[in-house]
Amino acid sequence: SMIAGGTGLAPCYQVLAATTKVRFLYANRIPDDILMRDVLENLAAKHPDRFMLNFTVDQVTPQNERNVKLAQEWKGHVGSVTKEIAKMSLFE
Repeated sequence: SMIAGGTGLAPCYQVLAATTKVRFLYANRIPDDILMRDVLENLAAKHPDRFMLNFTVDQVTPQNERNVKLAQEWKGHVGSVTKEIAKMSLFE
């Protein structure tokens, strides 16, 4: 299990790309702040047997017109990383 926030993704990425089983919870302020989102989602789609990805953001309120679509399509958690979100997202 791994938890990262913002640019904390960088040191975690090498582990995520390995063959290890990983559950990853990635926290950001808004959906548009998620670094390498497409890369992470592609990795999760290619390797569902070993890589589970969960996002949480502080808010999904659109900051500008570009973010409206992201906010409408958001399927991740909203709020700070809590014990409940961690329990749903990570290994026990």
